[in-house]
Amino acid sequence: MTDYEELIAISEALSAEHISELLKQARLFEADEETVHAKKDTDRVSTPRTPNKISRPDCPHCASKSVVLDGKQCGKQRYWCKSCNRSFVPTTNTLMSKSHYDRNTWETVINDTFQGISIDDTADALDIPHRTVFRMRHKVLLALLYIEENSPTELKNIAELDETYVLESEKGKKFGDCATREPRKRGSKASKRGLSNEQICICTGVERNKGESYAVTVNRAKPSNSELKKGFRRAYRRRYSDIH
Repeated sequence: MTDYEELIAISEALSAEHISELLKQARLFEADEETVHAKKDTDRVSTPRTPNKISRPDCPHCASKSVVLDGKQCGKQRYWCKSCNRSFVPTTNTLMSKSHYDRNTWETVINDTFQGISIDDTADALDIPHRTVFRMRHKVLLALLYIEENSPTELKNIAELDETYVLESEKGKKFGDCATREPRKRGSKASKRGLSNEQICICTGVERNKGESYAVTVNRAKPSNSELKKGFRRAYRRRYSDIH
C-alpha cells in the first residue's frame, strides 16, 4: 500500500471535526511555506551579491593597472602584471625592498637619521645588528639623493646664497701610500692654515619666505666663479651671469 492509499484509509476513519482540524493545520502549514519562500526571494533581491574586490597596487615596473594575484612568498602577497609579465610585491622599488624588517623598524631608522642619532643607539634600541642599521641608513640617504637629482630644489623670489667650508674626513678608510696627507685623530685641525685642499666647499642657499634650503659640495679649497655658478644653477632660477 502506498503512502497516499494509507492516508486515504486513515482519513475515512476520522470524524468530520477531525478532518476539519486537519485541513486547517494544512492551510497554516502551506501559508508558512509561502511566507518563507517569499522572504528568501525578497532577501535575494534587496541584498544582491557583491563581488569580493581586492585592491591591487599598480605595477612598479610599467605603472599598469592590469595586475592579478600571484600567490604568497615569505608571508608577502605577490602580484603579476599582465602588461610587462613581471611579478612584484608591495615593497618592490621602495626602501623596504628585499628587507626582512617591518614598516615600524624602518620608520624608526628614518626618524633617527633625520634627528642625527648615532647608528649604535638606533641598533641598541631596535636590537638589530650595527651593520644592518648602517645599510638601512645609507639606503635612506641614497633615496634622498635620488629625489634631489630627479626633482631638484628650486629657490624662488628672495634667496640668500653663500658657501661654507668643512674639514675633509676620511673616517672609515685606510690610508695607503698614495694618500695626500697623514691620518689625523678625531678632533684634530688641518695641517695647513687657511683654505687648502683639506677643506671641502659646500654651496648653500636658503629661501627667505618659504624656507626651502639647498646645499651641494663643489670642490676642495676656494671655488672659482664658474664653479660657484655651476653649484647654484640648479637651485636658483636665474641666468648664470646674474649670480654674483
